[in-house]
Amino acid sequence: MINLTKEEFNQLNYISFGCFGKTYRLHNILFKQYHDFVKTNYHTLVNNPCLKRSKYKFQLMKHRNEQLRYSDLIIDTFSIENRFAGVCYPYYDGKTMFEKKETISFYQKKKILLELIRNAKELTNYKIYPQDYKLNNIMIVGKELQVKIIDLDDILTKYTYFPNKKYYKNSLYALKQTVKEFFNEYYINQNFNPYLSRYRENQSFYQNDFPQYQDILDYIQWHDQNSNFLFIHINEINHDSISTIKNLLHLYQIRIVILIPLTQLFSNTSQEKLIFLSKNNIPIFDIMEIKNNDLNSQYSAYLNNYSCHQIFEWKNNQLYRIEGQDKNFVKIYHK
Repeated sequence: MINLTKEEFNQLNYISFGCFGKTYRLHNILFKQYHDFVKTNYHTLVNNPCLKRSKYKFQLMKHRNEQLRYSDLIIDTFSIENRFAGVCYPYYDGKTMFEKKETISFYQKKKILLELIRNAKELTNYKIYPQDYKLNNIMIVGKELQVKIIDLDDILTKYTYFPNKKYYKNSLYALKQTVKEFFNEYYINQNFNPYLSRYRENQSFYQNDFPQYQDILDYIQWHDQNSNFLFIHINEINHDSISTIKNLLHLYQIRIVILIPLTQLFSNTSQEKLIFLSKNNIPIFDIMEIKNNDLNSQYSAYLNNYSCHQIFEWKNNQLYRIEGQDKNFVKIYHK
């Protein structure tokens, strides 16, 4: 154990505040000082369970740390004036997955997620079960986008000597939710699942609360099909456009994304038009909420979750092909 005086601890650089503790930095080491109290789900304060120092757990963490190749657990525990205060582990100079998800390409996302699955599987192999995978608990480091899972010291990460099915299931469920969020699985889709072909294509994945690693890998690969996309505003859907849209489906095998402004998102008119498409056997791949008039940036953010071949927009009963990268899209009339 590392013992610091109050004066030495006060010289550390403050970094962040979390559920169980505050982090401070000294060169390449982070010191995580546990809070005295933490809030429960009912917003009441209780003694921080992390301060119930478990000699067995920290010894096990240090032992497993020597065996792991892709993750770092703890360097040591530390005390302030001989009173147990927390743990210390390596400092990573990078950004969280949450900070990265809107600024990187699909292929960068795929690389990150494949590394995340690899790292998570290694933890499972050593009977380490994080129960709170989330975007803010995963760091992306350097130009090579190295993945580091953090916060593996608190009570939400379980360490066992033998495989534990319950911890394994909970860990995989949290990992699944993290992967979905990284692909911007917007909450509004849950309200429209009956209309979405993307939901039907992955129904077993969405409905399965206890996936396996291969299920998550298959879901990532499903995003990488080099697909054609067609964006249609909800107001452009009418009897005149149906036959043309059907022809496009046949010619290009497109995935149709319906654009709906926030003000129309749950209106009866929007619901009726979605039902109208369904009755005409036109599969709706996804629904995208329009947040402002800058469609190019919203297209870019959406398409960064898929590998794409051709991109089209249906507007004023005409088809436009969208070319370019990122937010610099050019719309070309497509005969």
